[in-house]
Amino acid sequence: MKTFKQFINESETMRELFYNPPWQPLYNFLEPIFGESYEDAANQWMFMEKAFYLEDALYFYKNGITRRYLVLDKSGNPYNVKKRKDAVGDWSNWQDKELSTVLIADEIPVGKAFKYVYENIEKFTKFALGEEETPKSPYMVGYNSDYKCSLYGKLKDLGYQVIGIDDTDTSEDISKKLKDSTNKKG
Repeated sequence: MKTFKQFINESETMRELFYNPPWQPLYNFLEPIFGESYEDAANQWMFMEKAFYLEDALYFYKNGITRRYLVLDKSGNPYNVKKRKDAVGDWSNWQDKELSTVLIADEIPVGKAFKYVYENIEKFTKFALGEEETPKSPYMVGYNSDYKCSLYGKLKDLGYQVIGIDDTDTSEDISKKLKDSTNKKG
């Protein structure tokens, strides 16, 4: 078995994968469900990784709102990953570990995958956006700056500490913000 790094180095560089994520598997999954609006529905998703599986690969996507993973083959068929392995050893809970080779995965029905990844999405969107701002379909709420600002605002209102990190922050800026937030607690 090859590790994720061995597989990725043979076929493409990490930089290419980072700057040009493979969205087609996700589009293949979403288009039959959402029709012409599939790209709008895809705006909730983040590409997380590509891992070796048999003679091909599986693609891991994370829903920004529900925080749930969707694992697809290149055709958009959903899978349940049961075990992974990398140089360190076997792992039974793949979501808590680093990138590695997929060992055991079973194809699952589209309905099961859809139900899992979108579970309680209405509650998440209503909480973050409020009743009047929520669009007709929670599946079309983009995981973007507006959504995140609304969510962080609601969390602050509830007494949670939210640290604002933006795209232009340097390592030093982030480190200072984290230290400042720790000092405010104590």
